[in-house]
Amino acid sequence: HLVLDKSIHLKGINRPTLDGEFKGDVIRIRSTDVVIEGFIIRNSGNNLTAQHAGIYLQPASDRASIRDNVINYTLFGLWIEKCANVQVMNNNITGMRDLASAQRGNGIQLYNSRYAQVIGNHISFARDGIYVDISHNAVFRDNRMHHLRYGTHYMNSHDNLWENNETFRNRGGLALMEVRRQTVR
Repeated sequence: HLVLDKSIHLKGINRPTLDGEFKGDVIRIRSTDVVIEGFIIRNSGNNLTAQHAGIYLQPASDRASIRDNVINYTLFGLWIEKCANVQVMNNNITGMRDLASAQRGNGIQLYNSRYAQVIGNHISFARDGIYVDISHNAVFRDNRMHHLRYGTHYMNSHDNLWENNETFRNRGGLALMEVRRQTVR
């Protein structure tokens, strides 16, 4: 269970594994300018109320970059709360596939965040692939999402771009609820 409370670049050589042993968050970020790349991150806790995640970005963990990781068997793959300019790129995220859909977290959860870039991720077996709540001015591009409730689910989020994403074998591909100036291509 890593807690990152300073700016740091963690780069996994030969894809090492960080295992949460089914308790809490595997990684919790509490700083700006953190980069995490090249890891297998797995086995978070499964408490929805506590929002257990493979990687949890606490408020003001701005400019984090999460890229080229395999994040599997986590309740929430990434939980991003009140952050700006976060990049989530080229990750493979698989949820707790043996749980009922309503008991799973989302692959990527954005809450009250701005200017995120969510690009090139492969997300499966979570509740929603990408859940965007009160988050604005973000780009969601080239993501592949399947075996979910919704590929992407927007709530009260404005001025976002959703383009060239692929959703299949979901109950719904894209849910747009209370959005303004959303571009979908």
